Amino acid sequence: MMEPLNRDEIVALLERLGGDDDADVLAAARALHIAIADAGTAWADLLVPEDAGDTGAAADTDVATVATDLDTVAEADVPAGKAGRDAGALALIDKLLARPGVTEAFRREMEGYSHDIAEGAFEDADRRYLGALHKRLSAKG
Repeated sequence: MMEPLNRDEIVALLERLGGDDDADVLAAARALHIAIADAGTAWADLLVPEDAGDTGAAADTDVATVATDLDTVAEADVPAGKAGRDAGALALIDKLLARPGVTEAFRREMEGYSHDIAEGAFEDADRRYLGALHKRLSAKG
């Protein structure tokens, strides 16, 4: 059975890679490799390619804008500010979950993002990832 990726666990392991203790760094690297393999995915599937979007202005790009560009949310339907960005993110999540062939692991990941939005823990990096994921999956058809 494939194990879903736990974002917080992956981030914690990545942060350990810069540590001073070589044994701990190696252990974190191996744990990362195992987590990715157990999830049945590859690094290339997790990392957004350079040509997937302009990362220089990414901090100024919110999901509502990305969603509008992708014809998923009309700009007039999205209120301004954080509430608008959250509404745009939720609209993208709904669009992604409506795609055929959605795996249970993917569904849980998207539900986790919905929970993060409800808890106020959804960050700009999460928005950029969600927008890039939607763009990449939309390009695949």
